Amino acid sequence: MSAQPGLEITGNISDRPFADMVAEIAQSSLTGSLRLSSGDKKSIAYFRAGKLVFAVSNARSARLFDILLREKRVSKDDVVKAPNFANDIEFSKHLVESGKLNDAECTALFQKQLVAIVRDLMVWLDGEWSFSSLMRIRDGLEFNIGQEQILADYARTISVAAIWQRFTGVEEKFRRRDGSFANLTPDETALLSILTDEPQTTEHIINRSGVSPEQAIRNAYVLWMTGMADRLEWRSAFTPEQVAAMNGAKLELKQAAIRPAAPVVPEISVEEQSKTTVQKELTLDEYLERVEAAETFYDVLGIDPTAEIKDLKQSYFTLAKAFHPDRFYKSDTATLKRVQDAFAQLASAHETLRSAESRELYDFKVRKELAERIKNGGAPKDAVSQHKDQAEAEFEAGYNYLVNGEFMASLPHLARAVHYDPSEARYHSYYGKALSNDEKFRHKAEAELQAAIKIDPSEPLYRIALVEFFIKMNLLRRAEGELNRMLSQFPNNSDALALLSSLK
Repeated sequence: MSAQPGLEITGNISDRPFADMVAEIAQSSLTGSLRLSSGDKKSIAYFRAGKLVFAVSNARSARLFDILLREKRVSKDDVVKAPNFANDIEFSKHLVESGKLNDAECTALFQKQLVAIVRDLMVWLDGEWSFSSLMRIRDGLEFNIGQEQILADYARTISVAAIWQRFTGVEEKFRRRDGSFANLTPDETALLSILTDEPQTTEHIINRSGVSPEQAIRNAYVLWMTGMADRLEWRSAFTPEQVAAMNGAKLELKQAAIRPAAPVVPEISVEEQSKTTVQKELTLDEYLERVEAAETFYDVLGIDPTAEIKDLKQSYFTLAKAFHPDRFYKSDTATLKRVQDAFAQLASAHETLRSAESRELYDFKVRKELAERIKNGGAPKDAVSQHKDQAEAEFEAGYNYLVNGEFMASLPHLARAVHYDPSEARYHSYYGKALSNDEKFRHKAEAELQAAIKIDPSEPLYRIALVEFFIKMNLLRRAEGELNRMLSQFPNNSDALALLSSLK
């Protein structure tokens, strides 16, 4: 989907931390989604009229089943018996239907989960963010997390040096705002009494505060975070023109959700800019050429990025039926190999795009790639770059399954990541980890873990993964030998020292 001008803004977390973004979105009363990515960590926060109402994360610790296990409210057997425990919504429905939780408990758990995601995002130091006013949470799904209190707690605990780095100087201005946060400290209340409807410079506020400059800066930051003060003449993420464009955007929203007993899947309503592309009958050559030239999973399926899930699935099943490798077993070796590779791409596209959460994360990645392509003059990617992108997409899908304990589901994705980019040590290491969970794959698992070390011998994590594999297989002497070799290269590695100590 191509965003309307001014309706999607991007930036770096190191320049604009998540807490500051939440405060600015609240001050501007924006509605939309804020996507964040830092390495393997990805999250999406949804806002309505400036309030943070929902969030999702790919972190295992933020998943509902993991929260319940830590609180000992369910057992591992309860989790295993659930039809789809990795999907928070389906898992919560199962718990309500089986009598493990009631509706009120389920809502309270989702609120706790949301607070945990938000607090985690506040400590991210780097990464990228993208705010879109077109991607919105559907009506009927929102939670009150006490946004102002969370922001106040954050502003009161970070260092003054970190706060000061977010100021452009003492020329920045503050003015009183009609907020409703009651839990101010006496010092914060005293500073609020100094503020008026007329903007005052930070320097003026410091001189009148009666406390140290450091404490005055913190108090002003808290007042802004909690919506008690406006902040003016600073390096905001959104220009007034962009705020006006986003608040004035007209969207054709889908029918509002009727709130059920348990929370529903957060369908994201977007402007329907175009209809789903109708699949035409393709020849084998046309199909293979399209898949091999595809730059996104939408290109593989031959559909528009705004297509409904049902249309996406229909496209997949139509193509899978027409071009399944079993239909071409009599073809020459080269053609059969192309058909098999194309089918792997088709399956990966369907697996990634069929759920709202994984599709949202993939869309975020695609938008960044398209923006980079435009920046570089629209130059198309070569075959090597396409394979690397395919490998990374497969790895992300496999990694998400792996961290959720779905080892068998992770295997085909991680295997395809290795296939598309065999030079990436990280793919071999995680593929080996996934394989190690089944005894019959132990030799293949060790080979993949060893391959990662051979590709990148300077990365200690790959050696630790091999040691953990030896320990899991009860090959303790081999584990000890590998640790001694590792410590000869990395003598101060704390993980290796701890593992060696535990073995002895």
